[in-house]
Amino acid sequence: MGKELEIKDMDFAALLGALEAGKIDMVLAGMTPDNEKRKNADFSEIYYKAEQGVVIRAEDKDKYKTAEDFKDVKVTVQQGTSQEKIAGTQLIGCQLKTLKKVGDLVLDLKSKKCDAIIVELPVAKAYVKENPELIISEVQVQDEVGGAAAAVAKGNTKLLEQVDKTLKRLANEGKIDEYVTNAIKLSSEAAE
Repeated sequence: MGKELEIKDMDFAALLGALEAGKIDMVLAGMTPDNEKRKNADFSEIYYKAEQGVVIRAEDKDKYKTAEDFKDVKVTVQQGTSQEKIAGTQLIGCQLKTLKKVGDLVLDLKSKKCDAIIVELPVAKAYVKENPELIISEVQVQDEVGGAAAAVAKGNTKLLEQVDKTLKRLANEGKIDEYVTNAIKLSSEAAE
């Protein structure tokens, strides 16, 4: 694409605002292009399809076997993510709480400030691997939008075309899968 990459560490919920304000050119952060987000940005084709995981404490394994078991239960998700919508629509009646960082979700669960968290399944697996007191619940939730896409400023069709072309090439070369594998490894190391 002929551009220099500069990565900025930002709260997930602030990404679209930064994009709209022109502080960043693109969001590449596992963002789900739902209808609400499409009002403020244009999105690439889906580059990664992720499953979701509901993480609970191992001691609560028998408590949470169905989505209905989460009624009146404290569930924490990352602010501004698709998991926020998933919790509200699929774990009907849960007491939803949002935090800015995934690591904070895990701490919330481990310290019993909540009873479950929802994160992408590879992230869930990484944290469960490093925290034996946590498990992935058998309750399955789905991201109905279908995955992650890159976001660009509304109307920036030139950049969007370049992004789609690059993502397609990377997918064909197997690089997206490689990047996801490396990201999971880094996430797992960060959980240690």
